Amino acid sequence: MLNPGATCAKHALSNAIGTCSRCGSFMCIACAQAGLCEACRNRLPTSEFVACPACQSQTAKRLNFTWWGGALGPRLLTHVKCGACGVTYNGKTGRSNNGAIAAYIVIVNVVVIGLVILLGLLD
Repeated sequence: MLNPGATCAKHALSNAIGTCSRCGSFMCIACAQAGLCEACRNRLPTSEFVACPACQSQTAKRLNFTWWGGALGPRLLTHVKCGACGVTYNGKTGRSNNGAIAAYIVIVNVVVIGLVILLGLLD
């Protein structure tokens, strides 16, 4: 339970709403979005990808396989997952991949259906 009157370790004038899950430092609402204080976020290994759009963490890792794209889709779309908050996004742009994922699924299905029809006509 949080001590009444506790203040953020970084923002001394802000009331603490939680503690860092790694070191236990008090955090205000601005600092607590990622679940880690700024000092702990800065200690995490950095990533080759852009910062997470949700928590600004630099801990994204490429996803090698997804239900929607198998092994190829995530590679084509540079689909990454933040190591701090779990948000998935485009590692090059920092934007959501949802539209690109929908297009990928449609295109793959059109190609597969086209091949099935083509092979059916050749029999």
